[in-house]
Formats: sequence, structure tokens, C-alpha cells
Amino acid sequence: MNTANLHERGFSKFVLLSDQDGNLILSTNPSAEFHEEIVRGESRKSDKLLRCLGGGRLEISDDEIYTYGYSVDFGKPPADLIEQILTENANGKTVRVEIGKGY
Repeated sequence: MNTANLHERGFSKFVLLSDQDGNLILSTNPSAEFHEEIVRGESRKSDKLLRCLGGGRLEISDDEIYTYGYSVDFGKPPADLIEQILTENANGKTVRVEIGKGY
């Protein structure tokens, strides 16, 4: 089961995590300065071992979810997985994925 923990609007860093059962979690935190903060927060909430598959930046507007950039510490997440999870959770918004661009 794939999960997206998205904020309402605005800019945020995000990470893509995988648990020991292969479930994917895309998590954002608008107040995080570093991607590691998001990983630690999700790890505290989970009773499963989590592995970070990469991170980037995410902007949510009224009609679009836009992801770009990458995490210096964790690298680029697989763009196809990001697009899949966001599309499943976009609530009618357009999804645009440009991982690695615009850092």
C-alpha cells in the first residue's frame, strides 16, 4: 500500500520511504530544513524499519503538485514511483515531476 503524507499548500521538502514490507511512503514537512528531519519523524511514527529511497522539493498549489530537485543526503528518488504515488493522492490536481531539475 502506498501512502502520501502531503501538506495543504505551499513549498516543502519530501522524502520517499520504503518499509520492510515494500510499502511506499511519500512524506512532506514544510518546516523541515533537512530531508533527514522528515526521515526521523516518519521513523518515530512507524513500528517498521524504513529505508529512504531519495528526496526532493515539492510545491502544492490549488491545481498542481510539482516535484523537483533532489536530496543531497539521500539522492534522487525514482521519478516513476513519485509520479504514481502523487497521482493516486492528487485529488484532481495535475502532477508534474521533474526530479533532479531546479535544485
